[in-house]
Amino acid sequence: MQKISLGFLVLGGLIAPFAALFMLPAKAGAPVLVVSTPWASAASLIAKAHGDIIGPWSAPLALLAYSSDPDFIENLHQAGAFAVLNGETLARLCGIS
Repeated sequence: MQKISLGFLVLGGLIAPFAALFMLPAKAGAPVLVVSTPWASAASLIAKAHGDIIGPWSAPLALLAYSSDPDFIENLHQAGAFAVLNGETLARLCGIS
C-alpha cells in the first residue's frame, strides 16, 4: 500500500508542472489551445471562429490557434469548443513564435 501511495505522489509531482501550464487563462491576441469534443473537429471550430491553426497538424482533439480578433475566445466557445486554454507556453515548446 505504501508503494502505491508513493507512486501516486511521484506521478503527481511529475504531472503537476505540466498541468499548471494549461491552467493560465487564455488571452485574446495570443496562442490558445483549442480542445474539441470527439464528435467535432478542432479545425472546423477554429475556422468558424475566424482563427488560424498554428500547430500541431496531426492532433485529433486539440490544436493551437491564433487570431487577432478580441472576441476569438468567446467565438470558439460559441462554435462548440470543449475548452480554450492558454497556449503561449506550449507554442514556445513547439517552436512556434
